[in-house]
Amino acid sequence: MPLEGSIQLRSVTSSAAATSTEVPLANQPVIVVFPDGKFRLYRGDGVTQLQTLYSGQKYLPTNEHILALLATYIEGPLMTDPTFGGATNSDAPSSLAVKQLVDDRVAAVDWKDAVRVRTTANITLSGTQTIDGVALSAGDRVLVMNQSTATQNGIYVVAAGAWSRSDDANTGLELAWATVTVMEGTVHAGTRWTCNTSPITLGSTNVSWTSFGGGTYTADEATLELVGSQFRAKDDGITAAKLAHAVLKAIAGVITTPVAGHVPRMTGASTAELMPVTDQSKDLLALSSVALWLQNLGVPFNQVLTKNADFTVALNERGCVFRVTTGSATITATLPSASTAGNGFVVVIQKADTGSGTVVTSPATAPLLHEDDRIILESDGASWIVISPTSPAISIPLISTINAIWSAMPSALNFFQTVTSPVRLDLRGRKLIRLSAMVGVAGAAGSKLILKYRTSYSGVVTDYQDFASEVSVSLAAVGPVTSNWIALPAAAQADVFVVLSGSGGNGSTSPNVRSVIAEFH
Repeated sequence: MPLEGSIQLRSVTSSAAATSTEVPLANQPVIVVFPDGKFRLYRGDGVTQLQTLYSGQKYLPTNEHILALLATYIEGPLMTDPTFGGATNSDAPSSLAVKQLVDDRVAAVDWKDAVRVRTTANITLSGTQTIDGVALSAGDRVLVMNQSTATQNGIYVVAAGAWSRSDDANTGLELAWATVTVMEGTVHAGTRWTCNTSPITLGSTNVSWTSFGGGTYTADEATLELVGSQFRAKDDGITAAKLAHAVLKAIAGVITTPVAGHVPRMTGASTAELMPVTDQSKDLLALSSVALWLQNLGVPFNQVLTKNADFTVALNERGCVFRVTTGSATITATLPSASTAGNGFVVVIQKADTGSGTVVTSPATAPLLHEDDRIILESDGASWIVISPTSPAISIPLISTINAIWSAMPSALNFFQTVTSPVRLDLRGRKLIRLSAMVGVAGAAGSKLILKYRTSYSGVVTDYQDFASEVSVSLAAVGPVTSNWIALPAAAQADVFVVLSGSGGNGSTSPNVRSVIAEFH
């Protein structure tokens, strides 16, 4: 069965009118086109001659015109048949020509004549000018693809006045998937570009282009070099200006001339030296520089700084731990403004000694009163937030009655009220201890309550021992009494037995205590 349809025509003048009978070569397809635009395709199988169809002129379609209607049929035997026409056949396109057109359409490629240059920036579409290092002349074709108004992009012809779009790309249909090769240019010579916008309405559709395979790529040979098909950094090609990290910039900026057998070693925030690789006495990064690396990376707890007077947290001390020795003073740690520090700025402040002094912050957050009290503060960009508050103390009541009378308190050490009553406590993680009491009736002048401990139970008071020093309160006067905070020795930072004992009585006076509390921190 013949294939039929309608196409645009190209008129070709014939030296002689068509004969009444045209006989095709055996088994060759033949396209016959009528003057009114109708065509008929005979595949040649069994057709030996065509009757008289017209006279005067022959009308032949162009490759592009027949493609849209024939693309679905140019396959199988028709495509691969080596007898399908020749390059000089004036009645039908060659098999190679038709195949190339079909392949191009499948790949969304519409090849146009090459352009001399392509633009690298927005240009004025008029007059002769220099683009990509090439001085243009009237009539040169230019690929314009960098216009601020993207609807202007396309293929143009240079003119002394206003430029016009090239004849082969002056409609949306012709511009969509148009592909060109750039012939000249400092940057883009040898590259190929495809319009990847479709459909296009000229003047209203933004037109874009993308690189098409097969172009030439080069390296600047200053920092990069092209070896075969691979780019690689040149020796000495990476400069400080190319690096983002401050320490890397310092290395690249200070160590500019490499020496065989040496490696750069940071000695400060912005200083470096070349170190022999055989020198094992030095670290690649000095300790202070390690901290700087960690600070720049925003790592919390990256280094420990000691303080013993008022201080201000600097912006380059992000993530530092400040251990503060107070003695008996109140020491203020001034924080940077939260907005200046920025979201995520973290500091840790810790009281390092057993002194009676206090660590406070400005702006105020939470005071640090005891040894190893610590607080973690983080800025959210607007204010400082307490992420981890100071560790709380625990209080353990040691008597179970409101008024506990120790009748005729003896002078020698004994259990409180002469009753064996140790309390088992888990003091792991605790560092300090103190004793508090409320005395209702005073005892003898030297009478006192004492806290002692041991790691196992015993019913003998002398088996119990003091903490780092004696934890005791006097019963010689009425009113509240409190001991100093005393450090817990390592042996007491465990699951231990704690006992309330006393001594210093006169054997006749009976003190009365209304409460006795042990505090651990």
